[in-house]
Amino acid sequence: MPEPRTLLPQFRIDGWITTLGPLRIGDGEESRSRINRTKKDGQPVQVQTVCADHLGRAYLPGTGLRGFLRAYAKARVTNCALLGALFGYQKQRKPDEQFADAMGGLLTVWDAP
Repeated sequence: MPEPRTLLPQFRIDGWITTLGPLRIGDGEESRSRINRTKKDGQPVQVQTVCADHLGRAYLPGTGLRGFLRAYAKARVTNCALLGALFGYQKQRKPDEQFADAMGGLLTVWDAP
């Protein structure tokens, strides 16, 4: 009979994010329809848009939060194996290798509305 598989323990952390100043998370897009103004040279004003969910509400992408957590942990944690397990890693590929050694991290970070 095969041995039973064990699941890794899972934890959920909920919290609040409070900014100490203005915060803008752009999505790399521009919108000319949100503002009805032109520059002095007659060109329409280009407005950079923000990340928005399917309801049009601004949010912080989980990738950005995960990147912040990784940088924060990297500055404070000396255990490289722990950082690699949580956040994943990709080693530099050697010239004679077809693929680099890589592993996805165990930490999942969701978007923050």
